[in-house]
Amino acid sequence: METEVKKRGKKKGSPKTGGRKKGTPNKVSAVNKELLTEISLGMIDKLPLMISQLDPKEYVSAFIRINEFLIPKPQRLDVDLNSNQNLTIEAKLRELAQENEDY
Repeated sequence: METEVKKRGKKKGSPKTGGRKKGTPNKVSAVNKELLTEISLGMIDKLPLMISQLDPKEYVSAFIRINEFLIPKPQRLDVDLNSNQNLTIEAKLRELAQENEDY
């Protein structure tokens, strides 16, 4: 005795209907970001005093963690040396710059 399984939902490849449009910001994220910004601005004046009261180990830890937000981390660059393309460094940098502009 075989039972037939019915698939539900839209067929693969059918156009999107309804829902949020592409690029529409998430309202909850915007509210959270605004709230965190207000809290951060309220703490910014107190931060030097709070940090100066830490013991040396906590001070260094705080310094490292704060710098993670101030100094960008280096991006990993994968280069295929066996590639037949003879890209110059300048061409590769232009290509990477174009990718960053797309964000």
